[in-house]
Amino acid sequence: MTEVVRMTDTVCRQGGDEFVILLTEIEQSQDAAQVAEKLISAFSLPHIIHDCELDVSLSIGVSVYPDDGKDVESLFQHADAAMYCAKTGGRNNYQFFRADMNPHNVVPVARIV
Repeated sequence: MTEVVRMTDTVCRQGGDEFVILLTEIEQSQDAAQVAEKLISAFSLPHIIHDCELDVSLSIGVSVYPDDGKDVESLFQHADAAMYCAKTGGRNNYQFFRADMNPHNVVPVARIV
């Protein structure tokens, strides 16, 4: 993940298979979409660990400050809701938070804030 993001961004493992990526210097939300697409592309390649090939899929939820929240908790909840929609939409995709997404039905996997 750190090879895909910029030096000014932060990658943090929240636990299990859940990660947060803080994109600090984006100018527009499309910048977050480009990072999500790069992540999905990077993880679509086979990963070999101890002679075993692993196929990894990503479900990414994106929330953007200040449109989707003005505090960390709101941004995390909205990214989780968007990620859940990405997961139920077939995985290996990303979704931006929309007001019609319910942030209370959340299954954490990965998120970009």
